[in-house]
Amino acid sequence: MPTLFGNHVMLPPSMIPWLLEQPEDTLSAKGAQVDAVEAPITMLKPEVALNPVHEEVVRRQFKVHLGALTEKILDEIQVCIHELCESDTQEDGWTEVNLDFVLRRTITRASNRAFIGLPICRDTQYIENAIRYVDAISTTGLILKLVSFFPKQLFTRMLTLKTRYHYGQCAKYLRPLFEKTIAAWQAEPHCLPNNYASWSVEQAMKRDDKLEQSSDMLARRAMALNFAAVHTTTMTAANLILDLASSTKEPNDLGRVRREADYVQERYDKRWSRAMLAEMSLLDSALRESMRVSGFGTKVFNRKVTASRGVMLPNGLHVSHGANVAVSGYSMHHDEAIYQEPQRFIASRFMGSSHASGSEKATPRKTAVTTEFSYGIWGHGRHACPGRFFAVDMIKMIVAYLVSNFDIKPLHKRPKNLWVADVVVPDRRVTIKLRRRK
Repeated sequence: MPTLFGNHVMLPPSMIPWLLEQPEDTLSAKGAQVDAVEAPITMLKPEVALNPVHEEVVRRQFKVHLGALTEKILDEIQVCIHELCESDTQEDGWTEVNLDFVLRRTITRASNRAFIGLPICRDTQYIENAIRYVDAISTTGLILKLVSFFPKQLFTRMLTLKTRYHYGQCAKYLRPLFEKTIAAWQAEPHCLPNNYASWSVEQAMKRDDKLEQSSDMLARRAMALNFAAVHTTTMTAANLILDLASSTKEPNDLGRVRREADYVQERYDKRWSRAMLAEMSLLDSALRESMRVSGFGTKVFNRKVTASRGVMLPNGLHVSHGANVAVSGYSMHHDEAIYQEPQRFIASRFMGSSHASGSEKATPRKTAVTTEFSYGIWGHGRHACPGRFFAVDMIKMIVAYLVSNFDIKPLHKRPKNLWVADVVVPDRRVTIKLRRRK
């Protein structure tokens, strides 16, 4: 299948188990990810993309320490939302805000609260440059795909000007931070703050690699983490809010999610924790459902053929070295054989049922982070997204806090998402109206 991101051999869902069993030196998940945005070029240093040791930090540390970070992340969400959503109030009490603008800044600040901490995560110059750095990588990667028939060297320097500028602005904050963290680690390694900056320094100092121990490389990896965390999380959160706000059923989904959020917060005396978030089962199901019905990735389980002689598919078809293979996620996630009423957003779809009656079967709950063959949002198996726990917790905190503290004016019709090549994204111009709850 020809796309702006190269030609892909689309595999049927029946080949997914075989596909996921293949080793990296035959079919590479990392190779496909790197190619998607021309990461060795767009991230400015090839080592950042080709040797992503920062992903090891996410995989090993974030899930373990996420509980300890919850209150800090929530604090940043609260401060940011009130700064952005309580100005320019109209006479009837409603404030119109650009959804992408609010979410992108809230997610960037909350992510960086966990990555590098205060006060940098609240510095407007740092945050705005971090957002533009993420945008520049996506835009540059797309342009490089469009001009792939020309030698990339002709365009690289020019096309990465914006990325290099915005990285330079962020590095003014990050390099001194990492230099201080390295000095603190050398003096007393057990007294560092509980955040990504500390974990990454600890990892780097245990390696015999001067490049990885430099403040510049540590800063570049922190910015790569921004790219991984901000762009997709913003789109996912926007889709969820639009799906909930455009629900036409009664009682409407926004009201149901609010009642659940209010009830669970009262149970926990408004002390936010991962345990509290886990009890918001309707919100969790709604998020998983929104990713299914409105998700931005139309292809899932993407792999690049790395075997020098190519690979033979189970049906006998030979795919050559360097080609890309994938499964149509859009088709699978909207398949009537898998999901009833697949085109409809049903917030409670994945809550499960604990009691069977008559011909109905009891179904287990599937959380927003659960991976399986028929749900390819996060991947599956050893290549499943390691940051999904962090992203899901943050989105649930944002939405739960919003609905508990603000009325969201229902939408008569859901704004259409936009197709950009084979990616479906929320329209960044969409606005919603909020009103502070009394």
